[in-house]
Parts: sequence; C-alpha cells; structure tokens
Amino acid sequence: MNSRLAKAGVLAAALAAGGASIGCAGRCAPSSSDMVLARSISPNLVRAVDGRDPSAAAALYDADAVLMPPGEGPIRGQQAIQAYWQRLMTSGIRKVSLVPSELRMAGDIAFEVGEYGINPAPPDHPSGSESGKYIVLLRRQNDGSWKMTHDMWSRNEPDAPPSGRRP
Repeated sequence: MNSRLAKAGVLAAALAAGGASIGCAGRCAPSSSDMVLARSISPNLVRAVDGRDPSAAAALYDADAVLMPPGEGPIRGQQAIQAYWQRLMTSGIRKVSLVPSELRMAGDIAFEVGEYGINPAPPDHPSGSESGKYIVLLRRQNDGSWKMTHDMWSRNEPDAPPSGRRP
C-alpha cells in the first residue's frame, strides 16, 4: 500500500472516531510544537494574501497540493496555486479572515475546519463581501514543518442565478 493511501486511511479512522488517535503508530498525542506549527498555517496564509504575496501563499502548500475554490475545478500543484492566489490578489480583494474552529491530528496528517471572510468579495460574487466555511488537510513534511495538501472552501451565500432567470 502506498504511504499516501496509508496516511489517508489513518485520517479516515481519526475522523470516524471523532479525532480519537486510532492507528497513530506510537504518536497518539500530537506534540505541542506540532500543534503550534499546524496552527500557524491559517495566520500565515492571511498575512500572505493581505500582503499581496502569492509566492508566500503558495509556499504554505505541499508540492502536489490541490486547491478547490468555489465555482472552479481543482487547481493542482504549487505553481498553479501561486497563479490562482496572484489572480485573486489582483482582483481587488483587500482583507481576508480565517477563523479556525477545529484542528485534529493523527500522526503525520491533520485537518483544520473553520470560517472565512473576504472583503471586498471577488468580482464574480454578487455582494460586497463573502463569507463561508473551509476545510484544510495538512501533512507533516520531512523537515518537521506542516503544509497544506488540500484546501477547499464554499460560500455561505447562494450563487447568483444565471442572468435572465429567476430562482
């Protein structure tokens, strides 16, 4: 079994057990340094976006990470993710907020769930601001750092109906 599938299995077991540390290969309780490093991802992403630094944003992702923004197909790999953040940063967005509500770890993998806000919203959004929820999967790197492997979010507001059609 490949190591990524094995790690995904550990995460699935942890999720099914409500975060219980099943199958965590001797590392059942996350270290405080792991928790600090994993918790730093969201504030670092906010700083990168607010600071208009797409390369700093992309550096928070694993080399083969997948970004899954609303209304778009998957964006794969750091270079494509950097191009996405560059496009978003030049679209007029001025402020991003991420409010994590949960972080769970099992061995070398973790997930974070929370809420986000963007102001002003991207040009394709019908209102002046956007809010929603997100989930991020993280993996411990060989150097001990944590990087995002999957980043997915969705808006709380419904999408605008296509022009000329009523809901």
